[in-house]
Amino acid sequence: MPLLIALGGKVNLVTLLTGVCYTKLNVFHRYVGGLIFAFATIHMIPHIYAPIKDGGFNYLAQLYIDKKRELSGTILYFLFLIMVSLSVPWVRHRFYEFFVYTHIFLGLAFIGVLGWHIKGEYISPTYMYVAVGILCVQSFLRVCASRSLVSGFPTTLERLPGNVVRVTVEVSPQMRWQPGHHAFLRMPSISTLDNHPFTVASVPTADPRHPNSPLSPNTNTLIFLIRARDGFTRNLALRTDADAALFQHQDATSPAKPFPRIRTLVDGPHGGHAPRLHRTADAVLLVAAGTGITAALPWVLRLAAAMGGGERGARLRVVRLVWIVRTAESVGWARRELEGAVARAGRARVVVDVYVTGGRTPAVPVMKKKIEGGEGGEEWGRGCSGLGVLPTPPVSFRSGGSSTCGGGDVEGAGVGAAEQAQESLEGGGGLFDVHYGRPVLRELVPTLVSGRRAYVMGCGPAGMKVELANTVAELQLEMVVRARRMESIVLHTEDFGW
Repeated sequence: MPLLIALGGKVNLVTLLTGVCYTKLNVFHRYVGGLIFAFATIHMIPHIYAPIKDGGFNYLAQLYIDKKRELSGTILYFLFLIMVSLSVPWVRHRFYEFFVYTHIFLGLAFIGVLGWHIKGEYISPTYMYVAVGILCVQSFLRVCASRSLVSGFPTTLERLPGNVVRVTVEVSPQMRWQPGHHAFLRMPSISTLDNHPFTVASVPTADPRHPNSPLSPNTNTLIFLIRARDGFTRNLALRTDADAALFQHQDATSPAKPFPRIRTLVDGPHGGHAPRLHRTADAVLLVAAGTGITAALPWVLRLAAAMGGGERGARLRVVRLVWIVRTAESVGWARRELEGAVARAGRARVVVDVYVTGGRTPAVPVMKKKIEGGEGGEEWGRGCSGLGVLPTPPVSFRSGGSSTCGGGDVEGAGVGAAEQAQESLEGGGGLFDVHYGRPVLRELVPTLVSGRRAYVMGCGPAGMKVELANTVAELQLEMVVRARRMESIVLHTEDFGW
């Protein structure tokens, strides 16, 4: 029981002592819970079977009426059975808030009934006291770690292309987090009970080591990129749209309020210790799809600051980001941050490759060069790099205007928001390498991994992560085991959801 409680909760003693994130420890928490439930079942069967065998069901009923230990044991077992049943992934993923509140309620009830059940024992109460002590300590630590429990932090909401809401929470300068950390957000003005985890897409801007962070030079901000789907995220997007429409109709003399402002209760940030990649890796490759950029962006910012600031002991030579988006407009989610990172560390050290996959007729087609052949006399499918990109169907273009990507001439024209976004992306000072088509990771990744030690991180759909994992496994076998050209290639993947 003490181990079960020590491994549970977002703030726990094991994480405090080891730095291992609670999300990893929670797996052990579930296994320990299942093991205890199995032992409880083995323990209960003879205590129910024996009375029935000796005197039938009437004898068992009399034991219940007399409030013997069989009564408290049966109640205890069914409380545990309900907890285990509601903890299965199908329920936990679809009814997360219901799972959390019932788990807490049933857990406290279980401890109370357990005290009744073991009353009079000599050894068992000691374990119970230890378990209750751990629970109290962890609850106290969580209260201390929680930020602005009552009033919340001022928050701005901004609607972005691709049905995404940018949530910017202005937090205290003392708050600290690392790449890969997440926080649970509760916005009482949108939903009183909803409390959802989201990955932090920023770095601490008040950190003395990063005084000129490109995210926000004046305040310490938690930034989240949240795609609106259903439930809480849908209500968040609707609130953003409604408030933005209200501000647009304000009188010209009223104070300017560019984005809706609400208050947010922040539980976290949570997460384990982040590796010091600038000291342990020669090259870092980050592969993100869509809003998976939230996992990669903090690493780009942190590593760019380390390289640009000349931090002692840094061996990292290059950081490459491969960002796969459906439309060029999606780059606006993090364009300002990425441009700041590239400018700080230098374009040779932070390389951003954007792959635009959506649409059959991109407004600003990108080709390394014209190639004779194919329908319409043009074939273009491998983007600027000519490596690992699925071909985009040939299209017809209206003449007029040109831009460059990697030195190749591009013909194109277009009107509207999508076209303007593409033209803006291409004309962004050459900070990004823009490609059109879906990258084939098994061809692309080997060309981007270099040095003696490499670190590869991916965040996106399951299919992308499987392809990335298989590619890295092949590289490890070839480059590390067989050829011995590299010491290590480390792979880390992040998941959507919880």
